[in-house]
This record gives sequence, structure tokens and C-alpha cells, in this order.
Amino acid sequence: MTGRGSPMLNLRKSKVGKKKPSPKVCVEKSRASWNPGLEKALVDLLHEHNTPEHNLMAKKFHEKHQYANLTKILKDARKQSGASWNDQRCMIVAEPAVWANIIISFPRAKKFRNKPFPLFDALGELHDAEEEAARLARERAESSNVDDFSIKRCIAVLNTMEVTPQEKVKAYGVFKTIENRQIFINANPDSALLWLRSEMK
Repeated sequence: MTGRGSPMLNLRKSKVGKKKPSPKVCVEKSRASWNPGLEKALVDLLHEHNTPEHNLMAKKFHEKHQYANLTKILKDARKQSGASWNDQRCMIVAEPAVWANIIISFPRAKKFRNKPFPLFDALGELHDAEEEAARLARERAESSNVDDFSIKRCIAVLNTMEVTPQEKVKAYGVFKTIENRQIFINANPDSALLWLRSEMK
């Protein structure tokens, strides 16, 4: 047995109250290095998946992360007067004064003043495909809008109403403008007929 103040008891008490610090294990994680080969692989993958769904996804991405669309910036920058594109160096070539104007117009292009952008053409093709898809979508939306208010549809609605043959002939003239067709189709049948008769006078 040990006494109250014995060194052995004090040593046991000190061990019970304190936790030993765990040894620090230094695990060094290796970071992936992003290199031109990986960039090219990514662009090739994007080309493989260049579908309307991809274009929608890319559009949403560019809306959320506007800084990401460097291809459009460089396309617009190289259209500046006095600027040209060097295909071998994959860079915009311009005099210092022209570069100053480019940087004022496109501040994010500054980093490409002395840095090549070898994926410009490949990314440009993707960007052009996105813009073409957006243009086609706009055209489809406009044409469906025109179809909703077509003369054929107006005449079909007119045939369900009680009108004379002379009123029908006059109505065809009213249906020549898209605005008149939109009013006629969107109005309820009673007011559409009253409006049509007022336009035919």
C-alpha cells in the first residue's frame, strides 16, 4: 500500500486524469494537377455529349457562372479592330494600344494577353452549337406562337359562330394581321364576335 502523499499515488492520479495525446499522423494528400491533357479530355467529352440536354445544362451553367464563358469573351475580343488570332501560338495578337482597348472592353481577357488558349477552337465549336440550339429554340417558340394564332385557326373559330357569308369575307381581311388574330382567339366568343364586327366596319 501506498500512503496518501506517496509519489506512486500521485503518479497514478496524474495518469488517470490526463489523456495521452494521440500521435499526429501526417498524411499528405496528393492533389490532382489540372493539365492541358485533362483539359483536352474534358473538351472531347463535352463534344461527345453535345446534345440538346447538354446545351440546356451548359446554358444554365453559364447563367449561374458567367465568368466561365471565356470562349465568347475571346471571340468578341479578337473581333476588335487591330486584333488577330495566331493559330500556331493559340493567342490573340495585337499592339499594346489595342490590348488596352480589349482589356477595357473585356477585363477577363487580360490573362490571355501572354497566355495561349489551345482549346479555343474546340470550345468555340461547343459555344457555337449552344448558340445555334438557342436560336432554333427561339424560332420554334415564335413559330408555335404564330401557329396558335394562325388564319386557319381563326377561320375555324369563326365557323362556329353565327355570322353571315358577307361577314365571313370581311373577317378574312381582319385576320391578316397577327395582332387581330391574337385578340380574336384570346377573347371569349361573345366579345370576340362583337370586336370582330366593330373591326369590319
